[in-house]
Amino acid sequence: MKDAHSLSEGNEWDDQTGRPKFASLCIKVIEQEWRSWESLLSEAHRISAERPPSRPDTPWAQDWTLVQGNEFLEGALAVASERFQRLMFAVRDYAETMLLLLKHDRLLVQPAWSAGRGAMEAVLLSCWLLDSTKSSEMRLARALSLLPAVVQGTMDTLRKFPGQDEEVAQKREVRNEIVAYLRENQVEVLWKLDKRHSRTDTTIGVVFRSNKASFNRNITQLAEWYLPDEPYLYTLLSGAAHSDSWLLEGIEPRSAGEALNSVVMPFLAVSLGYTRSVCSYFGIDARPYVAANERRLKALVLRGGGQSERQPDRQTAFGRLGSGFVEEFTRRGT
Repeated sequence: MKDAHSLSEGNEWDDQTGRPKFASLCIKVIEQEWRSWESLLSEAHRISAERPPSRPDTPWAQDWTLVQGNEFLEGALAVASERFQRLMFAVRDYAETMLLLLKHDRLLVQPAWSAGRGAMEAVLLSCWLLDSTKSSEMRLARALSLLPAVVQGTMDTLRKFPGQDEEVAQKREVRNEIVAYLRENQVEVLWKLDKRHSRTDTTIGVVFRSNKASFNRNITQLAEWYLPDEPYLYTLLSGAAHSDSWLLEGIEPRSAGEALNSVVMPFLAVSLGYTRSVCSYFGIDARPYVAANERRLKALVLRGGGQSERQPDRQTAFGRLGSGFVEEFTRRGT
């Protein structure tokens, strides 16, 4: 059992960097978690390259079996694979943003939470694509929804800019070609209806073998599905992204350690949800990845709980010591 001094020593100030030593640990934790992801993705890539799959009972093998010999469905699965990679690029960029914020000369909690929300949404959309609790037909329906959703989303965005009628018309032609191709392959396309129940010029989803996939996903619902153990995450991170008043008036971290943990712990929680989703889909043993995540979480809890010792009238990277952390964070007293 660690004594009180050892539990709080992670919050001591580093004279060389002018910031808490615990901040350096937080940076290492994010870097280690990302390397764990890289290892997991490498294993997933190896499994996806197996032809035929060595484990036919996995969701990945079932999807591969379903699309074999069907050029149309093989294309849909390829689009889903490409989207999955783009989402991971987005998570990487958000993780690097969080690292930059932790290395900044001030602890910018709200922007860090906003970056965490971006990473969370990319992860939730990845989990939505890989959902091992759904049938292969449902996962294929979701894959089939991706390309028409991109074109429809582009049209909807262009309409908000003046003078884009020609570009919208071109995208409409592309959209209509995609709709026709889907219909030729027994995929129903859903259209938005107006108040009179007449069809508008907006597509909203597809139906493949009785499985419906909408273009717009409810992120709140996805968070409930894929992060059930962390019900606070979506509300907290969304509050930061939207600058909700309840959050702006309620940021009251009692120590640098507490504030740093509030930034890094959500990232670990999101990472855990992603790890379990990928492992379930590809049939990978999740235990070593989960155990490593838990070790990092314990390190944050044990070393980030104490108060940092401060000396009056001393300037640091996180503000002037002696003024109290809340004042330092809100730029008062510096």
